Amino acid sequence: MKSYSSPPPERVGARLYFIGFPEDVEPRLFLEMEQVSSVALQILFPLLVEIGFQAEKKPWLHPGERDSVAIYIDAFATQTFIDRVLRHQPESEVNQVATLHLQKGLTLLRERMGGLDDEAKISDATIGAVLDLATAALFHGDANTAKQHIRGLGKMTDLRGGLKAFDTNPGLLMEILRCDMSIALFTANEPVFCCRAGSKLPDFPDQVLSSFDSTECPDFLNALNPNLAEVWRVTRKFCLLVNLATQTRRQFHPSLIYDSMTSIMYRLLRMVFTNGSCDETLRLGLLVFTQHIFLQGQQIRLPSQPLSQWYRIHLRAIDSQRAPTQITLWLLMVGAISLYSVAEEAWLGESLRRCMERCNVGSWKDLQYVLKSCMWIPALDDRVGQQIYESILPS
Repeated sequence: MKSYSSPPPERVGARLYFIGFPEDVEPRLFLEMEQVSSVALQILFPLLVEIGFQAEKKPWLHPGERDSVAIYIDAFATQTFIDRVLRHQPESEVNQVATLHLQKGLTLLRERMGGLDDEAKISDATIGAVLDLATAALFHGDANTAKQHIRGLGKMTDLRGGLKAFDTNPGLLMEILRCDMSIALFTANEPVFCCRAGSKLPDFPDQVLSSFDSTECPDFLNALNPNLAEVWRVTRKFCLLVNLATQTRRQFHPSLIYDSMTSIMYRLLRMVFTNGSCDETLRLGLLVFTQHIFLQGQQIRLPSQPLSQWYRIHLRAIDSQRAPTQITLWLLMVGAISLYSVAEEAWLGESLRRCMERCNVGSWKDLQYVLKSCMWIPALDDRVGQQIYESILPS
C-alpha cells in the first residue's frame, strides 16, 4: 500500500491533490469528483441547501482525500452517481472504468481488513469507503449487499467506541445514519443503529419541544398513541421552524436537522401498531414524509420498497378509518409527492379529488392552506405539489 507521509502538495481546487494519487485513476476523474461534490449536496440532501448550508465552507465527508482505499471507492461511487443519478443510465449499461476502480478498491480494502493495522481498519477513511459501498448498493437496488455493508459499519462503529466517536466529524456521522435508515426502509429490516435492544433513542432537540400551542394540533391527536402524537407535534414544529428560516433567511444550524431527523425517524421505525389501524396509517404517513424531507434526494426515487407497498394498502383503505378529512388529504399528498405517480395510480388521483371536494379546496392556495395546517415545507414541495394539483383537475 502506498504511503502518504510526504509533505502536502499544492492543491488544485477545494479538495484535490494531483501528487500521490494512484496512477491508474485518470486526473479527469478527480475533476469530475470535485465538480460532482458541488452539486451532490443539492441533489442528495436538498433540505440542507434550502436552509442555507454552504458545503464549500467545511469538508463534506471525504475523510480520506489521500487514502488509497477511499480514493478508488470514491471514484467508483462518483461514477455511479454520474451514471445513475445525473445521466439516468439504465442498470444494463456497465461502466467498465467504474468496475475496475471498484475491484481495485475492494482488493485494497480486503488487504487492509486482513492486515495488522487495527487503527486503519476503523479509520474515518475506511468507514467512509464502506459507506460509499453501502450507498452505491442502495442506488443499485441491491438489498443484500447494502445490508452487508451497513452491518459492517455497525461493527466498525462499535470498535470505535460507538457513535460518539464521530462527534468531530458530524457530516460523516449523519451520512452513516441516513444510510442506515434508508437501508432499513428499503429492506424492511431493523436499523443497525439506535434500535438495538436496550439502546437509547436520540433525544428531541429543545427547539422542537418548546412553545407547543394546543391550537396548533388537531383534535384527532388526543385519540392517537401518545408517543405517536408527540412525534407528530415535533415533526410539525420542525417544519414550522424550517419555513420560518427560509422566509426570513435566518441562520438554521444543520445540527437541528440532524438531531430532528434521528430523534423522529428512529422512533417511528421502532414503533409497532396494528395493521390497518389509524395509528399505523399515521406512523406510515410520517415515515413517508420524513424519509422524503430527510433521506430522499431531489428527483431521486429508490427502487420499490416495502414502505411504498404498505402505505398504498393503508391509503386505499383510509376511508374506513374515519380520519379527519384534512389529515386524509395530507396523507394522500405525501404519497403523491414522494412515492407514487398520480398519472400511473388512478386510485390516487380519484382519492385526492374526492378529498379536496370534502375540504372545499377550489384552488392551489386552498390546498396549500390545508397542507400547512398539518405539516408542509413549501421550499421543498410547493412546485411539485402544484403540478400534482393541476394534473388532477377535471379537464
